[in-house]
Amino acid sequence: MFSRLIFPILCYSILFGAIQVKATELITLSAGADPWPPYIDESLPLGGVSVQIADAAFSTQGYTVKNQILPWARAMEEVKQARVDLILDAWWSQKRSEHYIYSRPYINGPLKFIKRKGDDFQFTDLSSLNGKSLALVRNYAYNDELLRSKNYTRYEVNNFIQGVQMLSLKRVDLILENELVARTRIAQERPELLMELEFTDNPISDNYVFLMASYKHPKHQEIIGAFNKGLDVILKNGTYHQILRDNNLEVPEMFEHIKPEL
Repeated sequence: MFSRLIFPILCYSILFGAIQVKATELITLSAGADPWPPYIDESLPLGGVSVQIADAAFSTQGYTVKNQILPWARAMEEVKQARVDLILDAWWSQKRSEHYIYSRPYINGPLKFIKRKGDDFQFTDLSSLNGKSLALVRNYAYNDELLRSKNYTRYEVNNFIQGVQMLSLKRVDLILENELVARTRIAQERPELLMELEFTDNPISDNYVFLMASYKHPKHQEIIGAFNKGLDVILKNGTYHQILRDNNLEVPEMFEHIKPEL
C-alpha cells in the first residue's frame, strides 16, 4: 500500500516541479539594431545601456531581450515585418509612427553637427546650413524640418562611420549624431580622427530614445505595454538609476523627480 501511494506522490512532485520551472521561465524577445554605443554595443559585456534597461524592465513582466547587431535599414525592415520583435533605441518620427508603435521614452541625448576642426561653422537654425553638404545615415529619424529643407546638399550613408570618413576626406562639410554616441564610436573605430573633428556648440535637437515594435506584430501592444510597466518598476526600485551610474550617465531631466524606493 505504501509503495502504491508514494509513486503517485513522486510523480505529482516531479510534475509540479516541472510546472514551477516552466512558469518562471522568461519569454525571450528578439531585438535588432546597428552599433550605437553606449546604448547598443556588442563589445560591452551586457550589450549596452538600452539592452540593460530593456532587459531589466521586461524581466519584471516575464520577458527577457536578446539583441542582435544588424544594419539599421535591415533592422527597421525586419521589425516592420514582425520577423524581429523590437528595436530598442529608436527616435520618433511622424513617418515611423504610421508603421510602428512606440514605448515611453526612457533616455535622451543632444543631436549635434560634427565638423572638421578649424571650421567656424556654428548651428543656429536651418538657414545656417545654406550651401553646406551633409552626410545623413539612411533611415535615421532626423528632425522632419531638416529633412524637408532644400538649402543644403544631402548625402546618404549606410552608417555613421562612413559619414565620419567622408567628413575627414572633405567630401562633406558636416555630419550629425548624438554627441555621446559619436564620441564613443569615433574613439572605438577611428580614434586617430578625434583630434581632427569637433562638435558645434548648439544641438539641433535633444532626441528622446524609445522602444519600437511593428503594428504588424500580433502582440505589439502587449510587448510595448510590458516595457512601459517594467520601466515604472525599475525607476521606483532604483535599477534604472544603477544602470546609468554603472555606465557613467546622468539621469535624464524627465526622471529627476522620481526618487527610488530603496
